[in-house]
Amino acid sequence: MVKVNFIKVFSFRYKKKIKEIFLLAIKKKFGNIKNNFYLNIKFVSKKEIKNLNNKFRNINKETDVLSFPNFEKNDLNIVINETDNIFLGDIAICKNIAICQAKNFKHSVERELLFLSTHGILHLLGYDHIDKQEEKEMMRLTEEILFEVGVKK
Repeated sequence: MVKVNFIKVFSFRYKKKIKEIFLLAIKKKFGNIKNNFYLNIKFVSKKEIKNLNNKFRNINKETDVLSFPNFEKNDLNIVINETDNIFLGDIAICKNIAICQAKNFKHSVERELLFLSTHGILHLLGYDHIDKQEEKEMMRLTEEILFEVGVKK
């Protein structure tokens, strides 16, 4: 089972799709396991995402998505063997930046929000894009997941 807690979001049409993405990402990372996975997603203003980026990454500028994993990359596999209920962490997405990026990339706001959600989920699962090879793998997996849940470019 997977559960996504949407913080201060009462009406959001992509909740079901994000839950599908989360479940698929878990299956791609770990296969069919019986653990329960949880995460929080919060949509924030440009000011709030800039403050978070500055506070946690020492980068004093706005960004589109931030992930705050509850586990170090290598610890997640250990935790899976020790507990049934796993809180992976938090994701903050700036919807205003997502809207601007959707226009720039010439695709829908839906695709951009789901892309950023997938990106954040993969970070919580230990994926990163520090070097070119990791970036390429993370991008491939993001696009594969989006395609499998019916999100077109």
